[in-house]
Amino acid sequence: MTSRPRVACLYFLLERSEAEVAAFAEACFRLTPVIALRGREAVFLDLKGTERLWSDRVLLLRIRALAKRYGLERNLVLNFAHNPSQALALAREQKTDWKELSIRSLRDWLNPFLETGTEWEDRSKRLDRVIRLLEKLGIQK
Repeated sequence: MTSRPRVACLYFLLERSEAEVAAFAEACFRLTPVIALRGREAVFLDLKGTERLWSDRVLLLRIRALAKRYGLERNLVLNFAHNPSQALALAREQKTDWKELSIRSLRDWLNPFLETGTEWEDRSKRLDRVIRLLEKLGIQK
């Protein structure tokens, strides 16, 4: 038996203003108390424990209704996964199975919350080198 995905990623195909994303994220507190932002491009909702409150269908409808209320329903990709990295990668590439993700999605796995600093920049540069090498070898997924 597989467990219910515990993270929702609401990814905006077009970047929104900080105020729009913050207002929408604040409204999502009625669904879960654990929310994280990825700049102006995504909102993560930790859904662990909400299965007692909402069925998957009701939760999806509530999220869509909130997005519509805030004028964000267009250009919004909603994806559920077991961790933020996977949810972001699936939403960004608009896939439903992690096995379909491109090798470039490794960037989302490395840093889903846009951490900054020298350490993250170094890791990102090393990962970019690995991705280029994998692509030269013909590995796409």
